Amino acid sequence: MSRDAARQGVARYFGGTTWDDQARIYRPTPLAASGLAGVRPYWTPRFEDHDYRETLPDGSAMGAVMCVHLADNQRTRIAAGIKKDPYSVELWVFAYAMPAQQEDLQAFTDALLTAIVGRLEADPTLGGVFIQAGESGLAGTSAIATRTGLPAAVGGGQVRQECIVTFEAQFYPSVTFA
Repeated sequence: MSRDAARQGVARYFGGTTWDDQARIYRPTPLAASGLAGVRPYWTPRFEDHDYRETLPDGSAMGAVMCVHLADNQRTRIAAGIKKDPYSVELWVFAYAMPAQQEDLQAFTDALLTAIVGRLEADPTLGGVFIQAGESGLAGTSAIATRTGLPAAVGGGQVRQECIVTFEAQFYPSVTFA
């Protein structure tokens, strides 16, 4: 599986199948009710303020966007004709609230992270992209890990927070012998 296919597959699973070519983002997402407005398969230099709430219910004061990062990929042979092709996946979540207290945004991101992990656990193949995802961790890590940064006030009552969900996703390509 190519890196692009893995990245696009993860982005579609969390972002939905509708691609906004102009904004370069998948939306609306299956997690829109939890506040996830869109997923980008690749990093962007900057999200616009409207990206955080685009496609969410009217009046949403908080929203989030996600970028897929493939941190590591180490293909190895595990048996004759079989290779192990694990990807270390990082889902970077950027949350935004206006106006809000930092505590409100923290509660929002906690609930969103629970929804993201729930979606991951609901289908460990991520819609058929991998053999398994989030089922086994890299050496010394848990199978699914979440990490949050500190919320930061950015003026005008706006608050932002970054979060990361990490897991290993396995793909086993077969090798044929001539």
